[in-house]
Amino acid sequence: MRLHHGGNAAGALADSRRRHRRNKLCINLGDKIGTLFKSVLVVTDKGSQTLGLRVNLAPPVAPLTEAQRAAGIAAAKVDRQAVFKGDCATCHRRNVL
Repeated sequence: MRLHHGGNAAGALADSRRRHRRNKLCINLGDKIGTLFKSVLVVTDKGSQTLGLRVNLAPPVAPLTEAQRAAGIAAAKVDRQAVFKGDCATCHRRNVL
């Protein structure tokens, strides 16, 4: 990516450190899994820059049955760390990686 700031990359970097702006982006994720690549064109009075986004989407997890949910709650009452062990870890670990 190139920085556009009157041809002075160092000036553009210093300028970007002084002024921060947060922008929200919306991506339609409906029925998508895997890795999604998108690009965003940012245009200012100083120039423009294309930013690349990579979004990793895990496949949906099948919902638990009532019996599985009750067994999980009972295990958690005995051992709070149970969600990090055995079958529970499969789903709980996936949500934090």
